[in-house]
Amino acid sequence: MSRVQAFEHVRGLSSYVSKRVRYLGEGVEEAVLKTLDVSPSKLFNDFMSTYVLAIRTGAPVLQTMEAKMRDVADQVRVMAAGAADRLQGVAEGYIIWLASGYISIFLVVILGALFPSGGSTATVKLMEVVAVILIPLVNLMFVLMADQTQFKFPEKGAKAYRVFAYSFPAGLIVSFGILVATHELVNFVTLSGVTQDLEPVMTALLVGLLVASIPPAYVNYLEEKRATGYEQYAARLLRSVAEGIRAGLSPEGVVQKVKDAPEMGKLRPVLNNVTALLKLGVPLKDAFRRASEGMMEFYARVSVISLADMIEVGSMTPETVNALAEQLETQLAIRRDYKNKVRVLLFTPYVGVILALVASVLLSFSILGLLGSHSLISSYGPLAAASQILPNVVFASGISSMFNAFFAGFLVGKIATGRVSAGFVHSAVLVVVTAVILVALSHVNISFVSTQAPSL
Repeated sequence: MSRVQAFEHVRGLSSYVSKRVRYLGEGVEEAVLKTLDVSPSKLFNDFMSTYVLAIRTGAPVLQTMEAKMRDVADQVRVMAAGAADRLQGVAEGYIIWLASGYISIFLVVILGALFPSGGSTATVKLMEVVAVILIPLVNLMFVLMADQTQFKFPEKGAKAYRVFAYSFPAGLIVSFGILVATHELVNFVTLSGVTQDLEPVMTALLVGLLVASIPPAYVNYLEEKRATGYEQYAARLLRSVAEGIRAGLSPEGVVQKVKDAPEMGKLRPVLNNVTALLKLGVPLKDAFRRASEGMMEFYARVSVISLADMIEVGSMTPETVNALAEQLETQLAIRRDYKNKVRVLLFTPYVGVILALVASVLLSFSILGLLGSHSLISSYGPLAAASQILPNVVFASGISSMFNAFFAGFLVGKIATGRVSAGFVHSAVLVVVTAVILVALSHVNISFVSTQAPSL
């Protein structure tokens, strides 16, 4: 069992059992019980304890383990429901952060600009730096929290991450190049720009962040299109193999008959590749394993690899294949219920980011409009200094909002699919929306007071 690929996630434990049996002379049951002391999984320990108990009591092992698997499925269903509830708490916490912490930081900066004192200018500048650097990074903390709480499925790594490792620096270089060309680099680095500098700087950041996010988003789209969508047909393949074996066909004969069947859906190209490998003399078990390499989804890969392992160890019977199909259908149902629960959370970061952006920027522009409408008042005293500092605050808030929207897309992808790679497209959408809102508000004169002199 230590060499079976379908058990790659417990291979270390099964290898430990094998070594204890080989080198210490222990029985299989005793070695399994010793393994429970080093296994971190309560679910796995409970499952293997049932196996040892069935062996020692003389109970029918196959029936006992099938019943235990149904019990494990119920436990997994409860775990998935609990993970969905915890993930909802993370999404709600993100909204609370945007509604309180995010807006509060900008409110403190705005008040510091409105009522400057001796050292308040330096404090405002420090808070601007905090807003630009630390606030966007808070999104990564929420991504980590989501990763720790969500119901994760082991899947192959995405190529989009490797593309992002190159596209992100390239995007920053493009942004800096545009800033140099528009003579805004100094304003960007020192956060000394004003509202008139928002449009060129937002344009530079928008182009750079799109360069950073669109290539990995496209690669992720192609990878998901090619390597996902097999799970719903894997159970049908298992049922067909079981029925074919019961009818007296060989596994190779079953594959040959169902490779072009409409009910196989996206598995048809895979089965045709398996058939082509068989014609070249490749054993069926190796053909199945090669076919699984192009699958990203965990359950589809395990189903195909398990067929190969059953052929290798000689355990392919209608009963074992049907049992595998039943477990696959159960796990897919659990996964489908989990995704339905968390799908509603997809729009939470969108709503939070847009509302926080509109609230903070609208407040800044409103105060600017108020100061600009009363030139006499804002020409003397603290308001005169405020009219000079506040445009810098608006400029810094725009930069912070762009990076915050970019990293918020990662959280959207993590919540929606469990993979950050799925969030690259959301990052692109959010930075476009943020740039449009910022540029639009910079061209709107917002004032809540009348500029006309009162008449008697």
